[in-house]
Amino acid sequence: MRRERVILPEVKTKSGKAAAFLCWELDALEYGEFQDSSRVYKDGEHVGNSAKNEDLRFLAFTLRDGNGNRLWSNLEDAKSQLGKYGKSVTSKLMVASNKANFGDRDEPSAEKNSEATPAD
Repeated sequence: MRRERVILPEVKTKSGKAAAFLCWELDALEYGEFQDSSRVYKDGEHVGNSAKNEDLRFLAFTLRDGNGNRLWSNLEDAKSQLGKYGKSVTSKLMVASNKANFGDRDEPSAEKNSEATPAD
C-alpha cells in the first residue's frame, strides 16, 4: 500500500519537534467502510450521505503508524486530536492522504493504456 509522509512544523511532538504523519492508502474494503460512514438513515432507510466532518473522517481512516495501524479507532478520537489545529494543517494532511489514495496527477493515466484500445 502506498504511503505519504508529511512533516508539520505547526504540530509539535512532546519533545517540541515538528510532528511527522504517515498517510496510508486504503484497501478496497477500508474505502467501502469510509464511504459507509457517511451514510444517513431515517427509520432504517438510507436517505443520503453526509459531508459533515468528511475530511476528519477520511484522515481518521488514513493516518496510521509505521505498521499500518490507525491512529484513532473512531471519528470522535480523531476530532479531539485534529480539531484543535487550523484548516491549513488538515489541508496538508488531506493533500497527502489523497495522493496516497488517488495517485499523483503526474502519474500516467489508465484512460489510454494501449494503441489497441484507444480512448475517446
